[in-house]
Amino acid sequence: LPWREGIKGRGSFGTFYEVGMMGRQKKCARGFTLIEIMVALTVMGFAVVSLVQLFSSNLRMIGTSQDYMTALTRAESVMREIVESDKIEEKSWKESTDQGYQVEVTVSETQKERTDNLPIKLLQIELVFSWEKALRKKSLTFRTLKVVNKIDNRSVAEQKI
Repeated sequence: LPWREGIKGRGSFGTFYEVGMMGRQKKCARGFTLIEIMVALTVMGFAVVSLVQLFSSNLRMIGTSQDYMTALTRAESVMREIVESDKIEEKSWKESTDQGYQVEVTVSETQKERTDNLPIKLLQIELVFSWEKALRKKSLTFRTLKVVNKIDNRSVAEQKI
């Protein structure tokens, strides 16, 4: 039937049919090709791998940040103890903590030429707080100044007599 030629219709399950010559139905392929599916899976794979890498690097950065915050808190408390000490003198020392931190402290007089004529001296306190994590040495350095009274040995000796 020539009048039916070129008529298109939809069959069951979404399959498209085209009625050809002599009234026979031809199936029209309306799905994805194998290459289209492979390209889509490849693009999705790259997206998933990128997201996983971002997630793991963020977890690593959170761990590093936590290490630095713990060290910072401990180093600040050590520095506070040193600065608030009544008897502070020029010296250097090293010590290790139970948690595996190494502490290096240096107390030295600074700005001597500016404080020669004054009854005070200016001490610079430097604290290096270091530790090892994943075979890498990490450290924090703190520096501060403290004003202290100069001690005149003659006047102290005269007061004792």
